[in-house]
Amino acid sequence: MCVSIWKELWNKLMEQANKAKQPVKPDQQDKEEQSVSIEKQGKPDDVKSQQKAIEGPDPSQQKAIEGPDPSQQKAIEGPDPSQQKAIEGPDPSQQKAIEGPDPSQQKAIEGPKPSQQKAIEGPDLWQQKAIEGPDPSKQKAIEGPDPSQQKAIRGLDPSQQKAIRGLDPTQQKAIRGLDLSQQKAIEDPDPSKQKAKEKLADNQVFVNLNLIKQKLKNIGDAVYKDIQTDEGTVTMIYLSTLVDSKKLLESVTLPITNEIEHVLSTFDCADKNNIDSMVMSIVEGETILYFHQLNHVLKVKTFSPQERAISTSDTETTVIGPQDAFTESLQTNLSMIKRRITQPGLKTVDRIIGKETNTKISIIYVEHLVNDENLKRLEDRIAKVDYPGFFDITMLKQIIEDDPYSPFPQYFHTVRPDSTALWLLDGRIVIAMDNSPNVMVCPTSFLEMFFSPEDFYNRWTTASMLRILRFFGFFITIMLTPMYISTLTYHPGLMPYELLIMLQESRSRVPFPPVIEVLFIELVIEVLRESGSRMPSKIGQTIGIVGGIVIGTAAVEAGLVSNTLIVLVAVSALLSFLMPSFLMSNASRFVRYIFILSAGVFGLFGQMLALAWLFNHLLNLTSLGTPYMTPVIPRKMTDLYDGIIRFPLHFIRKTRGIARAKK
Repeated sequence: MCVSIWKELWNKLMEQANKAKQPVKPDQQDKEEQSVSIEKQGKPDDVKSQQKAIEGPDPSQQKAIEGPDPSQQKAIEGPDPSQQKAIEGPDPSQQKAIEGPDPSQQKAIEGPKPSQQKAIEGPDLWQQKAIEGPDPSKQKAIEGPDPSQQKAIRGLDPSQQKAIRGLDPTQQKAIRGLDLSQQKAIEDPDPSKQKAKEKLADNQVFVNLNLIKQKLKNIGDAVYKDIQTDEGTVTMIYLSTLVDSKKLLESVTLPITNEIEHVLSTFDCADKNNIDSMVMSIVEGETILYFHQLNHVLKVKTFSPQERAISTSDTETTVIGPQDAFTESLQTNLSMIKRRITQPGLKTVDRIIGKETNTKISIIYVEHLVNDENLKRLEDRIAKVDYPGFFDITMLKQIIEDDPYSPFPQYFHTVRPDSTALWLLDGRIVIAMDNSPNVMVCPTSFLEMFFSPEDFYNRWTTASMLRILRFFGFFITIMLTPMYISTLTYHPGLMPYELLIMLQESRSRVPFPPVIEVLFIELVIEVLRESGSRMPSKIGQTIGIVGGIVIGTAAVEAGLVSNTLIVLVAVSALLSFLMPSFLMSNASRFVRYIFILSAGVFGLFGQMLALAWLFNHLLNLTSLGTPYMTPVIPRKMTDLYDGIIRFPLHFIRKTRGIARAKK
């Protein structure tokens, strides 16, 4: 039975072998190739079937080829040798037919020929995607090396890193298949340099060098200097009048040439979206670094103008105590204050004022001593300032005063750092301005305008005597010459008879009424004072003394003024300079003319009206919202220890009520 089955199988194989030897017609061969091509170009389901055909027959066929089951194998192995030889040992042609099926089957098993292979490898787009399109993770694995290879690449030395950068595009594509951190590690293994490049990556600018040059057009001191570095060409832009060449060489030029990585990681990045901000940095004295290849902009603080050295004050001279005075440099002035008050509670808040000048000011105060309401009120006023430019702190003082129409200064200003420190410890707020040697102190009272920093260095008895002299000297200077007019014009009976006779004799040759006589000589004194202040110091003093003597003597001999009036005007002029505050001295001179006119029109009654107006005006004045006449009204008993009479220092412990911080 088994022998008959194998014979039939043998005959079928022989028929297929003979059929394979017969030649195939060309038309039939083309049809077969087209059918195979069509089958290979089918949909993804057909591809799976072809794949199955390539991989091998199904298990049932495989079983038929490999042989029967063990029982049948035993039956086959059991026949006589001749039958065994007939089964196992066919001739070579038959063996070839058994081992290799006909060419069509062999072709189906081994795969299509090259033309058909091309058809399989190059189908249309969606078929190609179905055949070749693995998922992204596999694609990334194909394009880039595995993690171990990537780790090996990261561990290369710089020369090998450079060799990787010089690979051909296909090899670079394989490297680009890595993730961002690994790719950066391959391209730049230096951590400091990598950090600098990451910093510059966020500084992609939208401006170019031509736009900066356009903004700085017609500025004669603008400098554009190109420097060759490892990162390409770098252009330095700065103003030569605001930058010291030696400092620029040490802080910018040499580091760029020798330590470019250090420069990239330490220098500040300019505002990449605002060209006006870059130009403003240049005009403020900073240096701009423009990297052409990297398209980045950095800025360096190189502002170093010429400054005046610290010297003694010409307006607030003292015999005892420190002799240094503020300069026009804001930083220098702040350092002089902080050397005297060394504590973290000393605060400095910077502001920019002036639409055209962009002037910098600093609000200085001691945090635990300042009155918060006064501080907030001052900051609100500064925020509302709308003025083109400021060149001295006195300009700002006039704008933020409570009553700008008053002749009296409502804020104290000084050029002495020791006096400024005393005001800060008393809870006051100080404003310093760049390019101004003066600082402003607020709030301030009327009585404090007569205080001098030398009062705290003298004995309390001497300081008290000088304060009394200054205070009453203010009222004497505004009342002395008006009293002369009132007495001679309207009230001659108020004077003793002998004094009245002497005054009449001195005026016997004067053709003018007393009011005209006083106004004439007062104007002459003002002219001498103003001309002396505008001349050089030595010449000005000579002109003041000689001019006063010559003009006074000539006026008396000519009968224009009386000799008694010359003495009264000279004393009044000297008393006006007793006040330590120059602005208060100017206010006393202005108020004196109001009293002179009132006395000339209404006599002593007009003089009293002017005095009433003066007190009413002073009582209605405020300094930063606080009463100008404090501590007299409202009365603060503890403040009287440091008033017209300066008590010993151990009595003066608390800050004054005008600036006392609220609990």
